[in-house]
Parts: sequence; structure tokens; C-alpha cells
Amino acid sequence: MIKEERIIANENILHRTLIKLEVEFLKDWLTDNGDSYGEILLLMNKNDNDLWYYSAKIFTYIDRKLDLLSTLKENYGNLPLTEEYEQFNHCLELANNVTCKVERLMVNRLHMHLMRDASGDEIDQQLTEHYIHIEQNLREIQNIEKVDSIKLISMLAWLKYYAQIYAFALNADSRQVVLPKIDQLLININTPFCSTLKLFIFKQILQISGMSLNDMRELYTNRNILWIKPFIQRPRDQQAQNIRRTLILPTPLFECHEEFKRVSQVLNEVDKINELRQIVHQCNTSQTLNYAFLCWFIQYYCRFIQPNTDVDGTFIQLIQHDLSHDLIRSFTPLGHKFLVSLCSNFSNNSYFRLHPDMAQNEIHKRLIALNIVAVFISFKSLPEITCLGNILFNNQRQMPNSYVQHLSTLCLPGMAVSDPVITQIMDVRTQVQDRLNRGMIYDGGKFIFQCSRECPWIFYFQDCGIPNDRNLCTLCKKPIGAERYNVLIQRDPPQIKMSIAEGFKVIDQYINSNDFTTHGLVNTNQNVVQLEQMIEQKIIFVHIDSITNEIAEYKKAYAQFIRERDSEPSLDSFIDELFEDKKRFPLLNFFNVTTFHTSNLLDEFILRMQTLLYVEKSYPVTTFLLKRFNDYINIQHLYPIIIFTNYLIEKLNYRIKRNDAAEKKIIHYLTTGHDQHIIQQYYEDFLHAWYALNLKEVRYGCQTPKFELTVPKEKFAESTSIATLLLNTSKDESSLLLAASIKTIAELQNEIVNYFHSTIEHAINTETKRKQVPLQSIRLENILRLDRNELSQKLVDDSLVLNYQYGKSKDIIYDYEEIEMTLRNMISSLALIDTDKLRFLNYQFELYGENTSLINDVRARIKQQQLPNDERTKLHRLLVGMNNDDILNYLENATETTTIQAFVEQHIHAHACLNDNILRRPPFSTIQLQHIIDLYEMIEENAFDQVLRAYVKKELVEETFSAEEQQRVLTVFTRKTFEKETIAETLKSIDSWISMLKRLMIRVLNANVSLDVPLQLYLERTDLWSDRVSDVDLETFQVDDDVLLQHTYIILRGLEKKQGTNNKSSQQQKVSEIQSTDGQRQKVQTWFDSTARSTTAPKVIVDKKRIRV
Repeated sequence: MIKEERIIANENILHRTLIKLEVEFLKDWLTDNGDSYGEILLLMNKNDNDLWYYSAKIFTYIDRKLDLLSTLKENYGNLPLTEEYEQFNHCLELANNVTCKVERLMVNRLHMHLMRDASGDEIDQQLTEHYIHIEQNLREIQNIEKVDSIKLISMLAWLKYYAQIYAFALNADSRQVVLPKIDQLLININTPFCSTLKLFIFKQILQISGMSLNDMRELYTNRNILWIKPFIQRPRDQQAQNIRRTLILPTPLFECHEEFKRVSQVLNEVDKINELRQIVHQCNTSQTLNYAFLCWFIQYYCRFIQPNTDVDGTFIQLIQHDLSHDLIRSFTPLGHKFLVSLCSNFSNNSYFRLHPDMAQNEIHKRLIALNIVAVFISFKSLPEITCLGNILFNNQRQMPNSYVQHLSTLCLPGMAVSDPVITQIMDVRTQVQDRLNRGMIYDGGKFIFQCSRECPWIFYFQDCGIPNDRNLCTLCKKPIGAERYNVLIQRDPPQIKMSIAEGFKVIDQYINSNDFTTHGLVNTNQNVVQLEQMIEQKIIFVHIDSITNEIAEYKKAYAQFIRERDSEPSLDSFIDELFEDKKRFPLLNFFNVTTFHTSNLLDEFILRMQTLLYVEKSYPVTTFLLKRFNDYINIQHLYPIIIFTNYLIEKLNYRIKRNDAAEKKIIHYLTTGHDQHIIQQYYEDFLHAWYALNLKEVRYGCQTPKFELTVPKEKFAESTSIATLLLNTSKDESSLLLAASIKTIAELQNEIVNYFHSTIEHAINTETKRKQVPLQSIRLENILRLDRNELSQKLVDDSLVLNYQYGKSKDIIYDYEEIEMTLRNMISSLALIDTDKLRFLNYQFELYGENTSLINDVRARIKQQQLPNDERTKLHRLLVGMNNDDILNYLENATETTTIQAFVEQHIHAHACLNDNILRRPPFSTIQLQHIIDLYEMIEENAFDQVLRAYVKKELVEETFSAEEQQRVLTVFTRKTFEKETIAETLKSIDSWISMLKRLMIRVLNANVSLDVPLQLYLERTDLWSDRVSDVDLETFQVDDDVLLQHTYIILRGLEKKQGTNNKSSQQQKVSEIQSTDGQRQKVQTWFDSTARSTTAPKVIVDKKRIRV
């Protein structure tokens, strides 16, 4: 495996991988040999291994086995020596390592857990309650040689904890009575160990406050804290030390160090002109000497930070005039001008001009920039020009005549792709591939688009992938995108629609056909990419994991460099943890400054993940989740939202009117009813989840409402109507935000599951059948619980270790593999959530959703087709006088080719009766189920013409409305529907509208529904239309809201008259008058008798083996 991965793995990765593998073996062994944990500690304590990198889980196991943390808390750090602790103590004594590796690791770990349990608002209380214990422990630990190892670990951890919360209190300028007592205690116990503890407190205050040492000295000078006075006193030789102690100047301490010492010896003397001239000549051929020479001048330039520092005219004369010829030859005119500017503190208006009041951070910025310039100038001294040297110099290693012209010929790092088309198509390929992996593109949207054959601009549509927006092409400025939903703009030349595979092929061909060659060394994008990769592999990736250590090493080397001029290390060096002094500060290596308490461990982990080499290949799941971590943590809140909304549907379905739902607040149902205690509990869980959501925008179909909570959490119940939480299909948008939110959250989980199946399971060659759970049937185990606090706890318990080495405890070592496997295990058991079908609430006296699920379910399960014309004519004749049997109830589990007779005999048993006309009489008995909806619609239309037309409600008939009102409604309706020019082709026929309105009369107006609602609400129902009319077609019209449901019959009559006028010979309508009550009864009786006589008696269909009754 290592051989195969060697192409992308450096030595550091291989080393960490082997350590991780070894630790995994040890953890497995520890599971079966729990009492032998001491052997692992002995192995870990050796200096020849780095097993401690991944020891978090091992220490967690030992802690839980021995109950260390809780016992330490109960005894305030003074552990009782029980038999178990004696055994542990024996293991540590056997290790006998002078570095105390295990002891320091455990102190850091216990201290971290203690601090995580310390609440900020309880610090003053804890300082007061535990003061007696800090006093006892401080006096007991003085005689360190007599403290057993286990007691040393527990006591040091507890003392660090108390000292750190004391630092928090000082930083907050607490005025509690206990603080002067602690101050006096630290003054009275004037021992070396107490000095160590005071130094630790001082370091932590610096870290917590984020102040510089000088700022802290200024702040605490006037505060009445006695023990801190020695730490804030300025040294007497501060002026003599100048700025070396306050600033770390650019100093070659590793490479070029000897050259820098040589340059310093010459330039620090006034009379060594010949030696100086010789060094300048050598700078022409030595990059290291060239760079060291420039660094000395940068340090010299820092003298202008001090007040009343004038320019040295003699030195300026030497550099600007006397040695100008030699300096220009070695450094070019650019380098010579750079040196003169450093000697003279640049010009008054220059960014680089220093002054005494300048902040240290501003000085550091300028020093870093100048140091980079020095590096680039030094490239001139190399034998041949290089890629980086080519930025300032030409191929002859000289200044170009014009830098504007010179830089225009280069492809600079960070600007490799200058072609906007290349930038766009690479982004399209990346984004589309990512959306494919997450399953975010529907089948109808798996396309990539090109502006035209003449224009190479490539684009795609966000969200569902279906064309739904328009814009102007960046290149040719022609309109691109959709004219309306899923309809591309028609223009010349036309836009090109390609499958994703075809689009990727076009993108690859375009990239490969362009090399973008110019002139110069860094003259192609390919060369720049190679340069950037070399910088990453040789510099960034090699040092990224050790950058903290390297900074510490540099600071230590710098302090050593300064120390050579001073008698002993300053207090600043101990504050920066650069030196140790066991006599002055014993056990100092146990008291490293820490940062975990002032930073978010999870955020630090996420940031560190972004710097890892080949992170997407090594930890794909972790990388994927962390990219949109703030979105994915919303998934955990889905379950209580679903539970509460389901309960409301069960409680109020068909039991509440729309107006009541809009007027009644949630608080009403929380305080009334026999189930108020149940609903209260569900509501509290919902409320917590709802206000925990971190969403900016949610999606339901093509609607994207903003997720904004305008009401405070405690006012939600009394300010929000119950309609907001009642899922329904009407378009008043009362529950749109709720529906869009639960669908959006569910789709977030589906993205993760789809990615896992397509990436991880595919990579390991396993096939798992993807289960689907209906959204409103989810259980708690179906939901991904990605919680910030739980993941942070996982990091602390099993996946991170604080570096125990002195001066390096700010460095946190993470076990990335542990997190990766944890996340994989969490996702592997999840199912996809079916978001296509939701169960909605029906308001009382409204039938917006009635029959929708039944008819659309049939269409979804069995592809429907129109009956042939000949068969339709025969059936129409046979339907006259027949009973309209409802056969739709028997369509579940049917196949496309099953006939009605076969289906009934196979699936319908004892308690289902069918009229014999349907069961035995051809051609009904031979109709296939793929035509069943068409047949049902024919039956409905015939039922309306023969039966219901004579019994239209009085509120609907023409006589109820004035002639002007009838004409207005009909005009508005026709103009907004089939007479509209842009309406879909399937809706331009008047016949389709007449058929639909008859079905509407049969299904809706035959029930007790509210008539004063907009008719548009019903016209949008797909189940009222034939299968030739799609959702997209229904988006092409919008009838005014003042055309109401009660106008249905007069619209139908108007359309029939229009149809009759257009084709009088083909259709004659017989309009029945409204009858009296007696007349209606007589008609019903006559119709029933005539129908009954033409049929045989109802027959019970049973299994053939059973007795027929």
C-alpha cells in the first residue's frame, strides 16, 4: 500500500500512517487486555517512538477504567492511593523516563478536561470555594521528591486548573474578596515552584488577553496585585537593548547564518572599507551572501523606530556615492536604490517610513514585505535565472527597461488562468461533478449548456438543474438561459443543450486545445502550475504540520543570538518558553501555556483540515462534510419538527377551517384540550429545533423563501397562527416556509448519503441497496446527528492530544483518521429520505387534496395512455344508463398489463362488491389498467351529463348571478386561459377545459366546500386534468383571484355555449332546469330504477375455493 501511495505521500505522511496503524493494533489489544494498560504506557514513554500522537483514545480508556477525572474533582487534586492507583503508580515508576512524557501528557489531558467543565459565570464561585484546597496543595507539593507520581499528576493538573481560572478572573478585573487572599498566598509562599506557578499565571493572562508584554506592563502597573510586580518591571538596560527584545528582526539564523555574521562584523566597523568592497563584489556571485547583506540593512533600518533617530549622513554618502558602482553591479540599480532607502528611512510619503509611534503589528508587516523583496533581489546572484528570479530580472539577470512591459509577458503565480472561458468551464466542471456526487441534479436537469456554436461560453443551471433563469452571456452579451420554466430562450444562433458527459467532453477538448503560450521563463500556465506545485510540495506541505515548531525554533535561535550579547536570558525568554531553568523554575515543562480554552477546538480542527496535503483523497467524508458543515448540522433538528407537524395533522385534519387556522394562535392549543400536556412537550422540542436552524434560504420546488425568524423565541406561540405549522397544498403560502424547510433539510441528508454511496462504497467495491424512508415517517435513527458539541467532545475524548513538549503546547495534534471513520460509520447506516410525497392537512369544507393522491398514485405506478378512438366511442355508448362504479380503490399493487377482471378476481375478496356490468361485460372487463384513468374520467363526465347536471346547487346556477357578472367572469376566464397566446399547447383546446370543469363539479362541488375561494386553487391540481397536461403546462396560466369556485358552473355553461356555437351540428346540449324537491326525488327514483333493472344482482367476489354466497 505504501509503495502504491508513494507518488503522493511524503515521509511525514508515511511516518504518521505507520504510527496510526501501530496505535490501532495497541487499542485492539487493550480491548482484550484492559488490566495490562501499563505495558502500553511503558512503550509510549520510550523516546524512540511517537505513539503519543494518537494516544487520545488510550488515555480516555485508562481514565474511565480508573475513574481518574471524577476522583480528581472529588478530592481537589489530592488523589487517595487506592490499590488501582498504586498499580498505575507502579507502571509510571517502571517507565522512569527523565522526560516524563506520559506524566506530562496526562497532566495536559486532565487539565484540559477540568477547564472544559469550568463555566465562565462560575469562576468567581469556584475560586472562593476551592481556596482552602489551593492553599493545602501548594504547601504539600513543595517537597516534590516525596510526592508519588500519580499524586504529582493529579495535583499538578488541579493546580494548573485553579491557576488558569484565576488568570481569567484577573483578566476580567474581578473584584471578589478571594482575589487579594490568593495574591497574598502567592507572595507568602516564595519558593521556586511557586515562581513556576506565578509564571504560568502570567503567561496565561497574556494569552487570554491577547495583549503584548509592553501593553500588559502598562495595564498592570497601577493594579494592586503584588506578586505580578517582578514580571512587569522593565529591565534597567532596556534602552541599551534597543528593539531586539521587542521585535524579532529578520535575521538569518539557520541558512546564511555564517554569511550574516561576517557581514555584521564588517559593517559594524567604520574603517573596514576594503573588506566591505570585497564583500560587495562577492555578493554578485553568492546568493546567500547577497541575502545576508540585505538583511543587515533591514535590521539597520529598524533603528528609526527609536525616538530622535536621525539619518547618518556619512553612511548615506558611503552607500549612495562611494560604493555606488560596486553596489549597482552586484545588486542592479533596483537593489542599490533599495539599500539607500533602507539607510534613509525611505521618503516621507512612503508606506515603509518608520516612526516611533508605529504599532508593532504595522512594523512586522513592513519587515515581512522588505524581507520578501530582499529574497527576490538575491536571486540575481544565482548562476542562471530562475522562475522566481524572472519576476524582477530578465534572462540576463538585469533590470528590464520597463517593468510594466516585463510583467505583462509573465504568467504570475496565482494568476495562472487568464482566459475567462477557461476559468468558467473549469468552475462548471467542478461544480457539476460535485452536485452529481451529492445527488442534487434531477434526471430532467442533467445537462450542460453552451451559448452557441459561435460562442464557447459554458454554463449550467443551479438548484435542480432545470432551466429556470436567464442572463446575458459574458462574452457575446446575447441572452442565455430560460424563457420560462424548462423552456430555453429561442434565438439565432440557438443555445446548445448537452448531456453532462457530452459537456465534460467539450470542456476537456477546449482546455487541451489552448496552451496560452507567451514569452519568458514563467511564460505558460503549465510552467506556473508546475512552479506552484513545487512550492507546495517543497515548502508548504513539508512544513505545514511543523510550522508552529519551526516558529518556536526560530524564536529560540533568535533568543540565543541575543543572549550571546547579554549575560543571561531575560524574563521575556521564559515567558515565550524559549529557555528552561530547573533551579529557578522547577517543573516548568509541566506548565506550558495553552490555547484550547480561548479557541474553538472544532473550528481549529476544520481550519487545520484545510491545510493538509491531499486531504480530499485521504479523508473524503470529513472534507465533504466540513465544506458545508454549518448547513449539515441542521439535519439533526429535522426529527422534532416532523413529529410536531405530524401530530398537528392528526389532530386537526378536516377539523379546522382555513379562517380559524389563520386567526388562532399556537398558544391556544398549548393551553386547551385534553392533550395539552402532550402537545406542549412536542411543541417545546419543535421550538428548540426551529430556532436552532441555521438556514438562509430554503426550497420547495422552484420557490425559494427566505428563512427568517422575526419573532423572539419566547413570543413564538402567542404571535404565530397555527396555519403556519399546518402543512397543506393550497397556494396561500401559510405553511410554505415549513414545507420548504423540511424538504431542504431532508435533501441535505440525501446529498450526504448520495455522496457516500457514489464515492466511498464505490471505491471499496461494495453494493448496498439504498433504502428510502418517507419524510414524514422518519425515526430518530434515520437522521444524521451532526452536532457541534458532540463532535467537539469526540475530538477531546478520542481524537486530539496536546503537544507535551516544552514551548509547544499550543500545538494540537489531531487524529484525522478517527474522525473520518466515525463519520463514515454514522453515514453508512442512513437511508435516503423520500421528499417527493408529503402528507398534507385538509381544511374543513375544502377539497384541495381530495383524490389527488389516489389518481396521481395510479399515474405514478402505472403509466397511463389514452384509449383508442374506436374503443372510446364504444365505451361512451355503453356508459349511458350504467351505474358509475368506482374501480379506482382496487388499483394498488397492480401491473400495467393486468385487466380489470383479472385484477378483481385475484385481489378482491369477501367484502367487495362489483356490479356485473363491470365484472363480466366486455369491453369493460378487458380494459387494461394503463387506460384506467382515461376510463374513469369518461365515467365522470357521463355521470355529470346524465345525473349531476340536473342537481346543481342553487348557489352555482346561472340565475344566481346577473348577466353582467356572468359575462365578466367568462371574459376574464377565457382571456386568462385558453385564449392566452403563451399558454401551453395542451391547454389551448376548449374541450379540455370543459372536461376538466365537469370533473371539478363531480369531485369537489358535490361536497360541502367553501365556495368563496379562488378557482385558481383548484385549476392547479394535476389530478383534475388528463395525463397529457403536466405541471409545467399548469404554470402557463393564472386566473384572477376574483374568479371564485362558485363561478365554476356559469363558466362551464359559457364554454359549452361557445363550443356549441363553433360546432352546432356535432353537439347539442340539453340544459335541465332546477327542479323542485319533489321533482328531484322523482328523478332520483326513476334514474335508480332504470339503472337497477338493467343489471343483475350485486355479486360478492371471493376465492374460488370458498363457498359463493
